[in-house]
Amino acid sequence: MSSPRVSVVIPCFNHGRYLAETVESVLAQTFADLEVVVVDDGSTDDSSAVAEALSAAHPGRVSLVRQPNAGHPSVARNNGIRATSGEYVLCLDADDKLPPGWLAACVDALDARPDAGVAYTDQEDFGATARYHVVSEYDSRGQSHKNWFGICSLFRRAAWEAVGGWDAGIALSEDWDFWIGCGYHGYPAIKVHGVAWLYRTSGTGRQAAIDIENDRYVKAQLVLKRPDLYTQVQREWARGVLDGDPRALAVPHELGIIPAHPLLPEMAPVARPEVRSFATVALAEELMLRPELLEAYAGAFGEDDDATLVIYAAGGDDRSLVERLGPILAARGLDRDGGPDMLAYTAPDGLGDSVLAACARAVLSCRSPAGPLAALPRFDAGSIEGLSALALGL
Repeated sequence: MSSPRVSVVIPCFNHGRYLAETVESVLAQTFADLEVVVVDDGSTDDSSAVAEALSAAHPGRVSLVRQPNAGHPSVARNNGIRATSGEYVLCLDADDKLPPGWLAACVDALDARPDAGVAYTDQEDFGATARYHVVSEYDSRGQSHKNWFGICSLFRRAAWEAVGGWDAGIALSEDWDFWIGCGYHGYPAIKVHGVAWLYRTSGTGRQAAIDIENDRYVKAQLVLKRPDLYTQVQREWARGVLDGDPRALAVPHELGIIPAHPLLPEMAPVARPEVRSFATVALAEELMLRPELLEAYAGAFGEDDDATLVIYAAGGDDRSLVERLGPILAARGLDRDGGPDMLAYTAPDGLGDSVLAACARAVLSCRSPAGPLAALPRFDAGSIEGLSALALGL
C-alpha cells in the first residue's frame, strides 16, 4: 500500500476540547490522500481519549503518538513527522482548523512549482476575535527580517530534512526560524491565493504571553543561527542581546522585526555563565524553600550528562550564594562527586534574567517565572521526565 501524499501532524497539549473539531476539518478536505497523526504531548485532560476515539472512527487515517510533555511544541512536531511518510507535511495546532479546499490548493501549488518548498496562505481569525489577515508575497530576504506567514503552511518533507527539523532551542517564533531555514537551504515559499487557514483566538495561548523583551532574545538567536543572512551591525546587536549588554538591550525595536541598523555605543560586555550544551535555570531562593526540586533534578541528571543547572540569585555575590547553598546540598548528598553539574550565578537585578534567558533552555521552578525567563519552558519535580526528554532532544 502506497504512502499518503500529505501527512498532517497535530501536536496536542490539553486541547482535547478542540481536537475533534480540528481533526474533522482535516478529514473534510477535498484532497483526501492524507494521514493524520495526533501527538499527545503529555496532556492531563482528555486529549488522549479524544484522539483514540478519532483513530477508532477513522482507522488507517488517524493515529496517535504519545510522549511525555516536552515543554515545547517543536519536539512534538518532529516526533509526529518521524512517524509519518507523506511527501508533503502540515503541522496544524490542535485548536486551529482548515476550510475544505485548503489542502488541495496548497498541494496543487507545490506540484506546479517543484522549485518551491513551502506553500502558505492568508489567515482568518475566529473565536474571541474575527479578522482576516492578507499576507504578502514571499521574499526570502524580507522573511529573514520579519515573519509574515503562519505556522499552518504546507512544506515538503525534503525541506524539513534539509533544515534539520523544528528547533526546540528557539523559545518562541520557532515557525519563523523554520521558514528562514527552508529558504536558506534552497526551499523557498510561495503564496497560495483564494484560501485562508483558520486561527483560533482566545487571548490565553502561548502567543498572548509574548512580550517585547522575550521577542528581542528570540530575534537575536535567529540572527546568530544563520549570521551570513545579516549585517555585521546586526550580528553585534544580537551578540550584545544574548550577552545581556545594556547597549544592545536599549536599542529600540518593533515586535517581530529584526532591527535594520541597531547602532551600539561603546561599552564593555557583560559576562555570561559557562554552561554545558543544555542549561536549566533554578532560582536560589526557591531551592532553599523547596529542596525537593534539587533532589528531582539530581535523580534525572548526572555528572556525565551534557547539562548544567544554573542556580541564580539576583544581586549579592557568588561566594555568599555558594555558602548559603552548601548545607542544603550536603544534607542531600549532592556535594559529592558524580552528581549533576551545577553552577552558582549572581548578577544585578534584571540583567541576570536577560543573560540567562539567552543561554538557558528551561526553568526548574514550581511557579511561573516573569520577565525574560517567562519565554523558557518550565518544569517542576513532578515533570522532571519532560525536562530530561527535552535535554536529550526527544
